[in-house]
Amino acid sequence: MRFIAPRWRDIHEMLRALSEKILNRGLRPDIAVGIAMGGLIPAVVLADLLGLEVDAVGAKLYRGVGERGNRPRITQDVSMGIEGRAALLVDDVADSGRTLEAVKEYVLARRPRELVTCTIHYKPWSIVKPDIYIEETDAWIIYPWERREALGDIIERFKAEGVADDEMRREMTSRGIPRWLIENMLQ
Repeated sequence: MRFIAPRWRDIHEMLRALSEKILNRGLRPDIAVGIAMGGLIPAVVLADLLGLEVDAVGAKLYRGVGERGNRPRITQDVSMGIEGRAALLVDDVADSGRTLEAVKEYVLARRPRELVTCTIHYKPWSIVKPDIYIEETDAWIIYPWERREALGDIIERFKAEGVADDEMRREMTSRGIPRWLIENMLQ
């Protein structure tokens, strides 16, 4: 299993680059709408960098690492009015694209003046290509805000494949996973 684990400073740099792409396209959004859970932190950082209001919409698709649900569910409504406003719809990654597609339809039904989708990462097989993204990858991504959950799933897969603990440690530390977290998860 191939995976990457960007660090907080990497994420902040990617979000700074994303904010520059947004401004360089002449976009002047009013609000960043993060898709919970993965898009919340990126939405807050973008809102700070661009001077925007921030809101969230909840959606759930994944069950575990590499395991997808069949259909995205909206689990939390936006709390602020977005009708007539220019909105950024923010997620961490467009993987299958189904969550981004479902939430985009949900937000468009609330009649924003403009809606731009943006993600940090984009997977080449996604059914939706974000309007703006930073990096295309085919690797599984372990973001800093989901490491414990994702590592649990990865360790289970490694064990099912018969990978020794020492090999798991080497693989995960080489990807930037903190050693203390690996040890905690292997206990």
